[in-house]
Amino acid sequence: MRGITADEADFSGSCHAASIKTHDLESSGSIRSETIESDGIVLRGSIRSESVVCKDIEIEIYNSMGRIKSLEAESILIVPRMKLFSHGEIQIETIKCKKGEFDGLRSSRVLGNELHFGANCTIDYAEGKKITVEDGSKVKEKKIVE
Repeated sequence: MRGITADEADFSGSCHAASIKTHDLESSGSIRSETIESDGIVLRGSIRSESVVCKDIEIEIYNSMGRIKSLEAESILIVPRMKLFSHGEIQIETIKCKKGEFDGLRSSRVLGNELHFGANCTIDYAEGKKITVEDGSKVKEKKIVE
């Protein structure tokens, strides 16, 4: 399997690559890649990756599971899109960001400046300057830092 390098990449359906490196990445299907590097990422579907590094990422999950081992970004938005009787969820082992808004996230460790956990999040450890946890989310341990 080969890597993909492009200024812009727009995938619809399924994409499998060893690595993806782009300025802008947009996907409305399923992406599987060992590593992904991009300035801006918009995903509407599922993702499986060991490492994602970007400036901004927006993930909309539809009735599917996504999995990322490590995600580093300045700004992260994760929202499940509801379908009849169910919603999607993504599992990200470790997250580092400046600002993160999450819904439908499972994570072992989330580090950032400003973190907002909406409904349906299950987090083992969160550390940040400002942490907001809505009803319906579970954050086992949180640490406020200066």
